[in-house]
Amino acid sequence: MNLLRKTVIRVSKGIALFLSIIILAALSYEQVNRVLANKRFPPEGDTINVDGHRLHYIRKGVGGPSVVFESGLDPYGHLSWFKIEKEIENLTTTISYDRAGILWSERGESPKTIQGRFNSEVHNSTAVGKEVSCL
Repeated sequence: MNLLRKTVIRVSKGIALFLSIIILAALSYEQVNRVLANKRFPPEGDTINVDGHRLHYIRKGVGGPSVVFESGLDPYGHLSWFKIEKEIENLTTTISYDRAGILWSERGESPKTIQGRFNSEVHNSTAVGKEVSCL
């Protein structure tokens, strides 16, 4: 019985070590490929500094008022509004952006509340458009 217990412990340690190596390799692979992808495929648009982190946005069209497209709760960021923005950019200035932590925007340190997000992200987006309407 004692031999069986030692064998189970050794096998368990081996499996834990193997899984740890696999997880470490996967995390390293992701980080390396993320850096390579950012170099090969830079994002369209630009970034602005909002509360100490970089917020990615795309500005299209000319004229006013500027229309800011708020991304939803999905991971697609500014891409959610791609078709609508394409139609409206001929009429006015459009600004779509990636929320903090989504796509090319940095996560930042501030709490992610609806009021806080509206105040910090949308109001600071006036740096890219003087008159702003929010959808």
